[in-house]
Amino acid sequence: MVTYEVEYSNQKWIKVENDESSNVVYKIPYSSIRDGKDCPKIENNFIVYILHGITIDSKDYIYVGKSTKGLDNRPGSHDSKYDNWTYCYVLTRTDTKLFNDAVIQYLEDAIRRRVDECSDVFIDTTDKTSSNTANERDIKKSNAYLEDIYKRLAILGLELTPRSVPAKITDFDNGSDDSVAVRKPRKSKSATNGENVFHIHSSNVVAHAIVHSEKEVEVLAGSKIVPIFGVSLNNHSYGKLLASLKQKGVIKNAEFTTNYVFTSLSAASSVILGRASNGRIEWVNENNIPYVKLK
Repeated sequence: MVTYEVEYSNQKWIKVENDESSNVVYKIPYSSIRDGKDCPKIENNFIVYILHGITIDSKDYIYVGKSTKGLDNRPGSHDSKYDNWTYCYVLTRTDTKLFNDAVIQYLEDAIRRRVDECSDVFIDTTDKTSSNTANERDIKKSNAYLEDIYKRLAILGLELTPRSVPAKITDFDNGSDDSVAVRKPRKSKSATNGENVFHIHSSNVVAHAIVHSEKEVEVLAGSKIVPIFGVSLNNHSYGKLLASLKQKGVIKNAEFTTNYVFTSLSAASSVILGRASNGRIEWVNENNIPYVKLK
């Protein structure tokens, strides 16, 4: 199991690294990038970056870009795409063995395609490009790099996981094989059918809830949350709610110990995902259809 180290700077940026790898990801406030101050010193001039912003109605905007001059100029010059960017995620390496013009172009295109696969969650504002000149060897190394980078981004609160059909859900006591990867606790008595049961599935989250109404969302015991929550929750009411649930023992070791009723879909999804989120999009039914498309 890979262990990542998370560094929190007093300048409000965060870095995720690993002693066994030269890969590194930064999460930097966009205001710091735009103003050119309080930014980390990044030695490698070849970078790929992702801008992220959330609208007042919880829509996620994304822009993917690249730079051969580090943080200078390009990452902070996209106010015309969206005027309320929150964070800039910088993807780079501490050495110069992989990155070059062709590789960062390939990475930009690959990440943009990944964002497009998450189109039910993100609004992609990236200019479309297709001028890839990376050779087969570089492409293979770049794909391995991305596999690692997506895990680091998830730690920082940016989950670029395309929607997929969730595993079959079974009850604990139905005698099924223990090898079934995704199982939920015994159904609540109020869940008389599957129409109001919804799920959140990602690389490190498996959660289930009975949605009685948009203001009564009952997350079921056994549901798992992200082990590390994003910095965006630090001063958010959802962050305080998460801390309270941990203190009360409702959540222990990143898992709900009992059913808990939230007052909104987004409150439930944000606590589970460790970042501000739109619950109407994050919660999906057994057919992988988001709640918002069913109402």
